Amino acid sequence: MRLVALYSLRHEKHPQNALPLLVDLLGAAGNVPQRRVDLIAKLLTYHSSLQQTQSIGGISDMFESAGIFSGARDRLKGLKGVENVYTQHSPRLEVTLQNLIKGRLRDQQYPFVEGEGPIRDKPQDIVVFLIGGATYEEAKLVASINASSPGIRVVLGATVMHNSNTFLEEVEDAVSAWPEPSPMAAAARLRKETGRR
Repeated sequence: MRLVALYSLRHEKHPQNALPLLVDLLGAAGNVPQRRVDLIAKLLTYHSSLQQTQSIGGISDMFESAGIFSGARDRLKGLKGVENVYTQHSPRLEVTLQNLIKGRLRDQQYPFVEGEGPIRDKPQDIVVFLIGGATYEEAKLVASINASSPGIRVVLGATVMHNSNTFLEEVEDAVSAWPEPSPMAAAARLRKETGRR
């Protein structure tokens, strides 16, 4: 299920992707319940809504060259002896926290209320609260920053700690209340090709 979900996000725009076949195989050969199989189309609908947000200055596409993984290719070059280079990913929160610690946050993206003028002093206590949920990878990052940055304490809070199951449940809850996607959307095309509504 997780692999098909990642494949769908990565290759949804490719005209000859194997997504309909993979979705059918989940149910037929993988014995995945239909409710779970339907999550793939809902995930595509959710991802599409993020892309619409991107066009007005929101979240970038994780697979586009200017997305949240931009520069990952450069960071992965020369990793000889590393068995799985895909485990080298670091969450977007790392860049934000490092910029905050160095006093380099952009005022336009991170406005503040207290005081006058930009804050350039290095913070000592940082509280990060993620509405919508945090991941265990982000918790590990905060622990690593706390261990490697003397004099700086970072506290991570969130509405929930996500794993793949809780994230997909949240996507299902959110998307189920939305109107049907347009016939040209990837999720609608997937439903049509697999004969599902």
